[in-house]
Amino acid sequence: MGLATLIAYNAGLRSHELFTICELQQRQPNIRPVSAKKFMGRSGKAYTVQGKGGLIREIRLSTDLAENLETTRLPEPIKITDRGVHYDQFYAIAAGQSWSRSFSTASTRTLGWSAGSHGTRHSYAQERMEELQSLGCHYAEALEIVSQELGPFQTRNNRGLPQVVYYTVMYIFFGFKIKKICVLF
Repeated sequence: MGLATLIAYNAGLRSHELFTICELQQRQPNIRPVSAKKFMGRSGKAYTVQGKGGLIREIRLSTDLAENLETTRLPEPIKITDRGVHYDQFYAIAAGQSWSRSFSTASTRTLGWSAGSHGTRHSYAQERMEELQSLGCHYAEALEIVSQELGPFQTRNNRGLPQVVYYTVMYIFFGFKIKKICVLF
């Protein structure tokens, strides 16, 4: 399985956010109120990504993925344009529309269908909710934490559904855990 896919799944990233991964020491997240339990139960290395609307948020990658990512560090950031948006890319990993298309093509070829690369984000939300609740968080608290980890720091999407519930519905609708699908790539 490709490094970009593993990272997207491990941190719940959007395809374009893979371009923007940067060490926390190099770029600080936007100042927002966050739960002290954010990343509870997760060890690893802190990075930031630039999400929707330019929001810079902290993510956490497992130690082994962070070590693999660091082997792809570019000497200097490069300018990338994807879907008409400009990004600074710090690591030589697949990202954006090309990675998303590759993911969908591989999934369709292997399974006959695809939940798209965004399915890794759905799986992160679902599994993280389960993990936080198993660590003693109540549903509403877990929902808030996962919302902060995924950005954009809201518990409701534009459909009026709690954001994580929406991801859970999408996750159930497609029927298979993306985690199991990713093993095939």
